[in-house]
Amino acid sequence: MQFESGATLSLTGCLFRNNTASSPSAGGGALDSLAMPTQTITNCSFIGNSSQNLGGAVLLREGYGVTFTNNTFSENSAVNGSVLYAASQVSGNSLHMIFNTIVDNTASNGSAIMLPAGQTTTVTMTNTLLANSNNGGVDLYAPSPSSISLLGGNFIGYMSASISDAYAGSIYASRMGITSAHLYLTPLQVLSNTTAGLLGMIPGRNSPVRDAAIPSYVTTDMRDLARPQFGLWDSGAIEAVRSDKVIPLLPLSSLILFALLLLGAGLRKSLRMQ
Repeated sequence: MQFESGATLSLTGCLFRNNTASSPSAGGGALDSLAMPTQTITNCSFIGNSSQNLGGAVLLREGYGVTFTNNTFSENSAVNGSVLYAASQVSGNSLHMIFNTIVDNTASNGSAIMLPAGQTTTVTMTNTLLANSNNGGVDLYAPSPSSISLLGGNFIGYMSASISDAYAGSIYASRMGITSAHLYLTPLQVLSNTTAGLLGMIPGRNSPVRDAAIPSYVTTDMRDLARPQFGLWDSGAIEAVRSDKVIPLLPLSSLILFALLLLGAGLRKSLRMQ
């Protein structure tokens, strides 16, 4: 989908899946916007989109102001910017990421979110999961003069950017390498309470993103369920609720111990039967 020249764009509850920008001169497998200063994208799934060049899911060009809230981005791919590529030489661009889940995306020559050198973009990120791009590569690339403000509640893998951690509570590569395995999210699944068949990943019972978000004006999650559920907000697009059917994920050491206990029990039973 391509949008141009000053229009106001608002998307809510949309599923963008397996779309492709097939021409090397094109970009934005799902969305391509040009000179659009006001854009809001809320409660959407961007799954399996691709581009042969820029922006596997989203390409932003020339003068943009975008707010992404409660979205899931996964399995998107591109040469540069598997999730989002911002190609603007106009100053005063803004990108705001609030309660998004951005995991398991692949760019062959770049990061999940890529703001190339030479542009001026103000980026704020709050309560967002950004991890496991390129199987452990760079998740966010935004060299100066662009500036990144982490406003708390973020889990980010690897960044190459000028960072301002405005509030304590964001975890990123200089403190801890974060991969999707650390986040204990379920595999992609169709979400209940959504009419478009949206897909997302629910925090497992052992997930560190539970109760990790900072308080926000955003009072519902991607499924339109209330935030918070148990007094504290969860980071990412989905707020965990008691009715979620998730399997507790155990660390490898616990699984090995469990397997040894089963083996020992089997051997004891076998010896008693002899």
